[in-house]
Amino acid sequence: MNVRLQAAAALVVAALLAGSSAGCGGSGGSGSGSSGGGGSTAAVRQGAPSPPQRLEVKTSPHHLPAPVSGEAVVPQGKDLLVTGGLDESDVSVAAVTKFDPVTGAAGPVGELSEPLHDIAAAAVPSGVLVFGGGAATTTAEVQRLVPGGVGEAVGRLPVPRSDLSAVTVDGSAYVLAGYDGEQAVGAILKTSDGSKLETVASLPVPVRYAAVAALGPSIYAIGGEESSGADSTAIQAFDTRTGRAAVVGHLAAPLAHASAVVLGGRIYILGGRLNGSTTGQILRLDPTKGTTKAAGRLPEPIQNAAAAAVGGTGYLVGGLTPAEMPVASVVTLRLVR
Repeated sequence: MNVRLQAAAALVVAALLAGSSAGCGGSGGSGSGSSGGGGSTAAVRQGAPSPPQRLEVKTSPHHLPAPVSGEAVVPQGKDLLVTGGLDESDVSVAAVTKFDPVTGAAGPVGELSEPLHDIAAAAVPSGVLVFGGGAATTTAEVQRLVPGGVGEAVGRLPVPRSDLSAVTVDGSAYVLAGYDGEQAVGAILKTSDGSKLETVASLPVPVRYAAVAALGPSIYAIGGEESSGADSTAIQAFDTRTGRAAVVGHLAAPLAHASAVVLGGRIYILGGRLNGSTTGQILRLDPTKGTTKAAGRLPEPIQNAAAAAVGGTGYLVGGLTPAEMPVASVVTLRLVR
């Protein structure tokens, strides 16, 4: 093959990876998140990434009212809605807390319909939707948060699901990854109101506890735990325009229970369980190549936290220490020159 043909072929491969266009047909805003234990991530319009900057990572002087892990976090204006999770006694909570990450002001703004952890949440035009979760059993309920009240049931997932993620792209929530009580779930669901859910694709590698973020029209699920119990190295992408999902790359080592956040047009993968141990690593994803590279360290190793971005600053909220104790701490992440 001559040089021109080789260059053309390389461009085609890069375009397929960037658009996630291969494989099957049919989470972060918040983080998702997406995010070990659920969470969610609002979609970020994908354009040319900003020039390379240094990632500044600090422990915030402000903290949550109480330690929590396995919660979901959704941005709401300048605030974060911290929803559900597990407390210091390893008991599920129903609290919905509004937290201002700049001032540290926090207060209750409602409750879930029942105490839940390992949930996912995403904002749609009709409000904030909360998907599934676990307590004594795994639930299939989809509820809409009611300001100052109790979450209102608006629909049901096709099967009960916890350890899942949700993201928002163009006004619709996409639910992916998770656990149905017996095995990891691959189905990717789409909804605009929580009452009608459509299966639009499946992850090639079903996982739970994946780090999930949306960048432009593409949703990335990074790592996670497979049905076998083994942590995955797969970097999976779903293209919301074409409905196609594919494995577009692999991590250098198995990772689960991590969180993801988008800053400066780039996805950062925060903490998690690396080779079986809680890690403080931060990775940056290159979606065109399906690879990651080291981008920094968290102040302390953490997993099963939730991540979100507000006003150009990322926040990693709560989570579990290597001793599997929940924390109330908040870590800030900013790109600086």
